Amino acid sequence: MSFKLLYKKTDNGIKTVFNGMKTVDNKLAGFKKSIVSYF
Repeated sequence: MSFKLLYKKTDNGIKTVFNGMKTVDNKLAGFKKSIVSYF
């Protein structure tokens, strides 16, 4: 296992986590909007 390969895998993992967090944030924002428009 070369260092470059390990770094690339870690980098991709971090990107995946950040994208996941963004998706969750967007869903939460949409959820809040729907609650606000409901009341």
